[in-house]
Amino acid sequence: MNISDHQIESKKKIGFLLENNPLYLEMYVKEYLQFVANIHKISESRVDEVIELVGITPEKSKK
Repeated sequence: MNISDHQIESKKKIGFLLENNPLYLEMYVKEYLQFVANIHKISESRVDEVIELVGITPEKSKK
């Protein structure tokens, strides 16, 4: 697949992380993750599951 012609599909297959994360500093960790998840139509239960899976449960209530 030509990455130039199929940018979004390519990024989905290889993963993509911006160099600078556009954080909202006034939001709590879980609140920000839920905000982004809502944009991508991901359920709140999945956000909770991933928070636990990656081990950031103690951080979810921090800004």
